[in-house]
Amino acid sequence: MNVSILLPGMNSQFNWFKEFCDLTGKTILIVGEGSDTIAKYIQENFQAKVYFIVNDEEVLLANRLSLRYNKDINLRLMDFANTDFKNDFFDCVYAQASVSVKERRKIAKEFYRITKPGGIFCVGELVNLRKEIPQVIIDLWTRSSLAPLFHEEVIPVYEACKWKLSASKDFSSTLKSFYEKFESRAERNLPNLSEGEKKLHKKFIHKISHNANVYLKHGGDKFMGFSAMIFEKEPHEEK
Repeated sequence: MNVSILLPGMNSQFNWFKEFCDLTGKTILIVGEGSDTIAKYIQENFQAKVYFIVNDEEVLLANRLSLRYNKDINLRLMDFANTDFKNDFFDCVYAQASVSVKERRKIAKEFYRITKPGGIFCVGELVNLRKEIPQVIIDLWTRSSLAPLFHEEVIPVYEACKWKLSASKDFSSTLKSFYEKFESRAERNLPNLSEGEKKLHKKFIHKISHNANVYLKHGGDKFMGFSAMIFEKEPHEEK
């Protein structure tokens, strides 16, 4: 069975993660808006204990709607940099295009705290492909409440938070497909949504549609990229 992921990195990041890590029976944290299909797929196919956190009340309501037939996923509203989970709780933490924000260092430290020794953190980050980027891209990131780094600067941030890099991969080639598919699906499905559903998804659709316009029609592809990394928490950390 395949999963259809409509996020930067598309299915590529998740398939890469699955090849690296056996998810069967694990306790897994899924992080961020648009990741409900990932949470559902893992819970249904790997007998895993799945937690799914978002940091926006409207997103929480939208995901309660999308996951209403799956009661085994523990969906919660939390600040990613300050969760309620115990130390060393998760075998895996998975974040796809959800932590490219100013608070990433605090988030990286928090995810390190709640991951078991020997546990895995897979993160996909929107990145800047050039150090000098035009104002239209800066405005796009600001409007989207994002703070992408230059691609070579991302890994050191996580390593400074004790994470040990196991693998990394450039998935920038997925962005064109993502934005084209998002625009097509939004145009096709939006008229069929109820007013309540439109209200729940309005913020997300508007944000991604604007990003798609810049990427596809205003040269954003020269400056906007996507990188994924797999980090490990040292298995025998000294207390």
